[in-house]
Amino acid sequence: MRCDLGSHLKVDPVSATRLWRRAWRFAATERREPRCEISIKIESTKYIISSHFDSNPNLYHSIMPTPGGTAPTILPRKRFTASDPPSEELKAHFQSTWAWQLFEDPNLLPMDNDSRSVKKKTTADMFISKTLATNETIRAWQSFKKAPDASKPFGEMLSVVSLGSGLNGHADISHRGFVSVLHDEALGLAAESARSADMSTMTAYLKVDYKKPLVTPSLNLCRAWVEKTEGRKIYVRGSIEDGEGNLSSLSEALFIIIPRMIPRENL
Repeated sequence: MRCDLGSHLKVDPVSATRLWRRAWRFAATERREPRCEISIKIESTKYIISSHFDSNPNLYHSIMPTPGGTAPTILPRKRFTASDPPSEELKAHFQSTWAWQLFEDPNLLPMDNDSRSVKKKTTADMFISKTLATNETIRAWQSFKKAPDASKPFGEMLSVVSLGSGLNGHADISHRGFVSVLHDEALGLAAESARSADMSTMTAYLKVDYKKPLVTPSLNLCRAWVEKTEGRKIYVRGSIEDGEGNLSSLSEALFIIIPRMIPRENL
């Protein structure tokens, strides 16, 4: 069965939010049926919401602001939502660098990287949110979502990352084990947008081709995009480059959709 909801509907932002939430509840039930596909596109004066649910179950969606508008924060998990405007401290870190063009690009939607947030009731994401969140390691991180197009039907995740010298292996060169970690994190952000909000993902395979040393300290752009999905499998590719587009490494990965893990203290 196939259901299109609001495919040509133009409404005010409040009504768009309500319609999306109703559509989400409907999809959460109906997508359990075999061969069920639900597509949603709701347009308001400020933003356009596009979502697709299928029977895997997977959820793919994007929220892009209309010209002069702003995107809402209405999706079911923080990982999927448009972030609040980047903090003044974060903007100051990037403002005088080549990365600032990403902040000013109206076609890019700022996204929160939930892995950078310390969790109060679980040890999840401690490696990224605490161990690698110092002035000598990952000094700053801002991600952006680029809308789907013909070449990348799931869209593309762009993450600008500021690295310190505490990541070094050789002098002034990042340890290549960390480069793999950076790819895994960046590709994981892309994979997160290609699965149901009530599920999780785990890396099953990661291949990194090192093209040149990743120098430190430095600013780098991580690109990641979903190539395809097959049931519970999400295939992702990515790259790391400098401000001039020079590649330092390429990657490909397979992520598996799994049930959300319960912290041991909650068992």
